[in-house]
Amino acid sequence: SIFAINGEPMNNFDLLQQFNLAPNEARVGVQTVQILYGNVARCTIWRNVKSGLIPAPKKLTPNRATWSVGELREALKNA
Repeated sequence: SIFAINGEPMNNFDLLQQFNLAPNEARVGVQTVQILYGNVARCTIWRNVKSGLIPAPKKLTPNRATWSVGELREALKNA
């Protein structure tokens, strides 16, 4: 999983490293997206999703959303 190493929370460096190594089909959580977009607040991520600046996530549960690594890479290239 991109979310933890041996059950321990990942730091920002680890999250970015895992994102860089992940295949385009992988999915990441909001914490990774926050770091990718400059360590911004969660509300900023959701505002940017609503405005179309960040791709929409897939809701896994009502409280858990994940983003496609490939879609985020494309969005960051075009930012």
